[in-house]
Amino acid sequence: MIKNLNKTKEIVFRRPSIRHLLAPAPVSGIEQVMCAKLLGVIFQQNLSFDDQVDVVLRTCSQRVYLLKLLRDQGIPQHNMDIVFHAMVLSKIRYALCVWGGHITADQKNRLNALLRRVYKYRFISDTYDIDSMLSDIDTKLFKKMRNGYHCINFLLPSNKSSVYDLRERMHDYELPTWQSNIFRNSFVVRCLYRFK
Repeated sequence: MIKNLNKTKEIVFRRPSIRHLLAPAPVSGIEQVMCAKLLGVIFQQNLSFDDQVDVVLRTCSQRVYLLKLLRDQGIPQHNMDIVFHAMVLSKIRYALCVWGGHITADQKNRLNALLRRVYKYRFISDTYDIDSMLSDIDTKLFKKMRNGYHCINFLLPSNKSSVYDLRERMHDYELPTWQSNIFRNSFVVRCLYRFK
């Protein structure tokens, strides 16, 4: 594979609250960046998703203005719901299982405030919130990935070797131990503990 060095970036991930940052020297000819966009998701070197939430909110706010213009033109409510799902909700839900578990309560409040505002001005007929959307997406994807043929099934740990079957569980996988919230809030570990 031939790499285009003009389009290649290097990002060094580090702990969010590290006191002494020992960043390695950049690779010659490759720019070292603090954040990088990968498949539409902005990853930051401190493993936070502040920039991702800011971009989602900015884009969705612009699209909400379009909803206002459509409503002023007399578009029926059913069609407004379709446009909202296609233009706003799809932007929020895109890769939510990747970044949704890592956002702060303040960031969730900002996203929920946008969704409440859209409902308040009757651009949509139903209410939405980030926690319920994240829960729905986690449930659907976790059920699919438990299928042995799913492309991310290899991320699941091995099955428990316990002989006790005291209650019905959604899965029989070993629960990994975790020492950081970043690992605990990642999609697979989050689902393993939620559906144990």
